[in-house]
Amino acid sequence: MKRLPSEKGYEMIDRTVEVVNESGLHARPASELVAFLKGFPNCSITLKNEEKTANGKSIIHVLLLGAAMGTKLTVSVEGENEESVAGQIVSFITELKG
Repeated sequence: MKRLPSEKGYEMIDRTVEVVNESGLHARPASELVAFLKGFPNCSITLKNEEKTANGKSIIHVLLLGAAMGTKLTVSVEGENEESVAGQIVSFITELKG
């Protein structure tokens, strides 16, 4: 876990998680993830793989990551309760089903 300074006075939290869903983040799991992330309106959430960065609250951005099973994602959270939110997101991604 990394803590990075933020322009908004919060500390940005980075966590790494591996996509374990056999079908990766295709339409259904990506949609479920985006809906979950939208439940944190006071946080800015980005997902990054080695090549791309996505707004975690945008289905199009998440799908464009092309995150297949085994892809390592960096989850960055900035906002209220960022450490707790980051942990919840990591758990959600590891529990996603195809």
